[in-house]
Amino acid sequence: VMATFGAWNVNANADGLRGDARFGPTYGLAVDANDFVFVADKSDGIRVISPNDYVSTMSLPNGATNDGLTVAISASGALYVGDTYDQHVHVYGQLPTAAPPLSYEVGVSGTAGTRDGTTTAALFETVRSFFYDALSGDLVATFYTGDRVRRLSPDGRIATWLGSGYAADADRIGTKASFNLPWQCVVDQNGGTGYVSDQLNGKIKKATPGGTVTTWVSG
Repeated sequence: VMATFGAWNVNANADGLRGDARFGPTYGLAVDANDFVFVADKSDGIRVISPNDYVSTMSLPNGATNDGLTVAISASGALYVGDTYDQHVHVYGQLPTAAPPLSYEVGVSGTAGTRDGTTTAALFETVRSFFYDALSGDLVATFYTGDRVRRLSPDGRIATWLGSGYAADADRIGTKASFNLPWQCVVDQNGGTGYVSDQLNGKIKKATPGGTVTTWVSG
């Protein structure tokens, strides 16, 4: 059964049931264990669709800006919101409350960089997508202008998993490998293999849990 939320070609903000709701440009999606759907709405922040099909707008303390373009939910119910252009990630707890508390932030608002570290000691450069890896408990994030795939551990530490940071095409190990605008990464939950869409190289790269990168599919 398929249902439409919002209205065709109408760019607005309104909470409500299914077609009575209105969205701005929508980007990331995530679903929690209670079947609440979280939508990154570029104009209006994080929207929530409940199991009974009602759309509401979250109130986020210290809030994610309207540049929160990607979202993920951890196994424990924490909400990750990536501020793509403001260069940081907000981590919230106790979902699906309407106004969850801010647990911590990673990165520095308005400051781009590629430094690994814990919470605000780390720097980001244009986070593009999230994938929650339940095998490790890490959030896997792609950084498309930073040309890296990085992992955020539950204790707030960010570490580069794959990518040299140089826009190139190199199948190697870990930070010796190179991508050209990595767009999305998913991790196989049956073995921990990662798959990266390497946009400008026109390839899907495959990465072992140890970080060995090979070309899996090439156009």
